[in-house]
Amino acid sequence: MSKRRTIFIAAIFILTCVILLIHYDNDDASKAKKQVLQYFELLEQAFTKNVSEQEWRGVLSKAALTSVRGPQLEKYLIGCTLSYPRILSWSYGTTDSPPGSILVTASYQIDFPNNLKNPGLNIWHKEVFTVIKEQGNWVIDSSQEKLRHPSDLPRYALDREEAVALERNWQRNNHYTEKEILELNRTLIGPALRLVYASHNWDGPVENMSPEHQAEYHQVIQRSFLPEVINSHGWDTFIAITARYDPFFQVLQAVSNEDTIQLSLVADLFGQAYFVPAFVDVELKKKDNTWLISKISNVSAYNSVYQLKIKDPEKFQRLVTLYNFWRVRTEWFGVDESYVSL
Repeated sequence: MSKRRTIFIAAIFILTCVILLIHYDNDDASKAKKQVLQYFELLEQAFTKNVSEQEWRGVLSKAALTSVRGPQLEKYLIGCTLSYPRILSWSYGTTDSPPGSILVTASYQIDFPNNLKNPGLNIWHKEVFTVIKEQGNWVIDSSQEKLRHPSDLPRYALDREEAVALERNWQRNNHYTEKEILELNRTLIGPALRLVYASHNWDGPVENMSPEHQAEYHQVIQRSFLPEVINSHGWDTFIAITARYDPFFQVLQAVSNEDTIQLSLVADLFGQAYFVPAFVDVELKKKDNTWLISKISNVSAYNSVYQLKIKDPEKFQRLVTLYNFWRVRTEWFGVDESYVSL
């Protein structure tokens, strides 16, 4: 047998081993991920009925039966539901993990429909599950919570097609980029609307301000608004909403050409605690190369996200979709929370 033929056969053998190893690894990872999803199914059942120890043994190791949430559910979880269980990633165990273990990172949301302080509250969890082989079966041995986020809006990863469609819709309908419009919201719209609201509700009424304060207020108004906006129906309706703290505005959608931008905004009326939503449409016009707010319209406010969900489910679903579209972008929150759903 020639040396070249020997090297070729050896290469084929190594390649075959690698392929088999990859198949074996992927098969094990698939079983580990499936076991985590089965745990979520069992966990959701445990919110509304008793789950036997034998059922838990099918997904948890002996050690996990006394340490992983499920067998010892806290009372406050009774009556809750579980939403959006997702596998985010997986990897082999580290030196701190049992030999041969697989680490599965997953997210899920627990819904608290009967929460006394905030009906409809959601808490989003991100956990790393250590999955091991025990008596020939893959089972969860432990879990470590990486992130716990109380939110009134469901947090989940949009389907890729849905996210791409929203991105294309933005590009098709806008002369300006996302970054340019979000910067206008940060530097012009948000500060101007907060000034108007604070001046009329907390610092005002305007006519009772000191002459210096009035002069400063009217100067800012002239720099930010066209005259026809002042005392329009949208202006008055916006001032009349009830904010519990300094309102905070974010862009949901936009349509723009070179000289006009139409924006749909969501406002958080209680930025220091749970989310209290309000909606407002704002129009910008470019005058002498300067953007000014030319219209405020379609103002609506709610006492809570739960009230929004009950009163206007279509608007609630639109908000949830766009919230999760923007949530993973650094421009919205300053933190990139994006992840890949496997």
